Amino acid sequence: MYCSEECRSSSWDESHYIECSILPTLQKLEISELSFLVLRVVIKACETNDLKNILTFLEAEDNVEEMKGFNNKGAYSSSDYSSIYWLEAHSEKRITEDLFIRSLYAAYMLHCLETMTDFFTGIDVNQYKYRVGGLLLRHFQNLLINNYCITESLISKEKNLTDIELLGNVTDLGIAVYIMLSLLNHSCDPNAHRTSHRGDTSVLRAIAPIAAGEQVIL
Repeated sequence: MYCSEECRSSSWDESHYIECSILPTLQKLEISELSFLVLRVVIKACETNDLKNILTFLEAEDNVEEMKGFNNKGAYSSSDYSSIYWLEAHSEKRITEDLFIRSLYAAYMLHCLETMTDFFTGIDVNQYKYRVGGLLLRHFQNLLINNYCITESLISKEKNLTDIELLGNVTDLGIAVYIMLSLLNHSCDPNAHRTSHRGDTSVLRAIAPIAAGEQVIL
């Protein structure tokens, strides 16, 4: 369900024309929200850039540690796929069972893309299929720990509700990736707080005095 015809049309052009046919299948997975995000990130990356160019650039970055996440102009931008690809995945810290199940998820999604969509139209499937599978596997790891809930506050018409009851009227709409937020460290005593604003805009607010040069922590 979309909020408007404009929203629906925009979503269709960006990624939904591919994902629509396989979303019901992916809903059967236990991690359906994460699988939707992984799928959309890869689809939009390949729609915005040529797949071959993406893979070539990522291989070049892999050889130079200082380049990871930055575009060819040296900027760290949320609009560039490499900044999402190089978000920390902690692959080396994952147990074998975890890597195995995420590999299965990636293989299943790759199979769905190949057999149920036009994703590989105009692409040499034999040459690029497994490399796309590698992108999916990467994101089943790094987006698991770098996603943020998109929420919406529901204002109740009931009277005499306490502040706690009002704060509890929050609905989760989905998850998204915000690369700048992923650069911030977590703390049990944070000095900043993140909220959703008008859909998928994420707002970071200070909840304690932050001195110049002091680390912002969530």
